[in-house]
Amino acid sequence: MTPAAPRAGTPEELRRYDLLLAGFDLLDQAIAVFDATPKLVTWNKAMLRLLDFPESLVRVGTPFEEFVRFNVQRGEYSGGALNPAEVERLVAERMAAVRAFQPHNAERTRPNGQVLSIRGVPIPNLGFVTLWTDITEQRRYERLIERQNAELESRVRARTAELEAAKTRLDNLAGQLTRSEERMRRILDTIPAMIAYVDAGERYRFANRGYANWFGLDQQSIVGKSILEVVGPDAYAQVRPQLEQAYTGEQVSYEYSRINAAGQLLHARSAVVPEASEAGGVQGFFVLSIDITEQKAGQAVLIQAQKMEAVGQLTGGLA
Repeated sequence: MTPAAPRAGTPEELRRYDLLLAGFDLLDQAIAVFDATPKLVTWNKAMLRLLDFPESLVRVGTPFEEFVRFNVQRGEYSGGALNPAEVERLVAERMAAVRAFQPHNAERTRPNGQVLSIRGVPIPNLGFVTLWTDITEQRRYERLIERQNAELESRVRARTAELEAAKTRLDNLAGQLTRSEERMRRILDTIPAMIAYVDAGERYRFANRGYANWFGLDQQSIVGKSILEVVGPDAYAQVRPQLEQAYTGEQVSYEYSRINAAGQLLHARSAVVPEASEAGGVQGFFVLSIDITEQKAGQAVLIQAQKMEAVGQLTGGLA
């Protein structure tokens, strides 16, 4: 994550802030924060990778309009070259929508075929956070599932009326943060990501709203609890080996699952960023998580569709 400007704070606060930004650079999603003008304040590495922006454009203070104009001129929104009047019209339309500072979700297919989910979350009186997620593979899975379901239904209808097709729906999450403690907390509670800090004794010292909600808790009650108390013994058995690796000072990424109070199986992808102590050990961990339950469900539906296709082929052979 690239910092916005020279930062104020104690060395301890700055180190924690830098570690948190480093963790966001581990995420697959592209994240950017714009102020109220709107101009670019901070971003992560995935922004350049997913959106193919030149490094000279992605800098602190770049007006949002420059990104819009760059995309319009390279045909991102129109699929082809535009005359100057059309360029200005598209830029004006998009900037008018941006200055409304309204939450929004959109999906855009780039000229190279990449499908991006775009989510904008306003930060009252400060600016807004934008999250881009590459959902190309998810959409490919959906098309593949639809095609296989259609083929399966066609075969099964000719031989039996006992099979039905399954369908999936996927949603996308995201998030962002900035440097001051109060503003950062507001951003952390606004962005659609799960963030927590755990001390060396495996007790929570901070959790944002998304993290607490995912475990069915409020932010105040989760502080002081152990990881075992919050995630439960089954999930803790999955997480503990990753923590042991993080105790060596290594950043780790992993997936785990848990069953919530309603009996629903949930999945998450997490990155753990260890915080070194002055004595040389590890004094805590930053935990950055994303809910991938719907992604797992999509994969499960694809596997089920493939199994059902095999059953259809077998049924046809028997007939």
